[in-house]
Amino acid sequence: MQTRGYKIGTKGCALTSVAMDISLEGKNDDPGEVNTELGDSACPMKWGEVANSYGLTLHQEIGTYTDQEARDTVEGILKNGETAIVGMKLTGTDKTHFVLARGYSNDNGADHIYIYDPASWVDHTDLDSYLLDGYDVYEVIYYD
Repeated sequence: MQTRGYKIGTKGCALTSVAMDISLEGKNDDPGEVNTELGDSACPMKWGEVANSYGLTLHQEIGTYTDQEARDTVEGILKNGETAIVGMKLTGTDKTHFVLARGYSNDNGADHIYIYDPASWVDHTDLDSYLLDGYDVYEVIYYD
């Protein structure tokens, strides 16, 4: 990524989540094209610049979420017909990760939030997989 010299495949989960999200809005930029479009704003990700570059409105919530608060927040966004980029941090570390929440279901009283996961080596398909792996949600971003 342009400002840090990182490869998208190893450090570009926020960037790739943005590319997936805007593709659902009908914009067809792949992660490399999003990286070029955002330039210095791609790393660290400047969420407002995504909105400016792609003609979207940013909604961002930063805070400390319990697992249930994270589920409820993301589910509310999904129920409104939006997708959400979810920022997580592995408990006790500085390791962060971003995924795109894309849908939900309630199966016999159990909520499931389905994600697109840029981490191909992990490839979780739902948010609970990360929560059970010790990640905490600290940021939720969506655009409309």
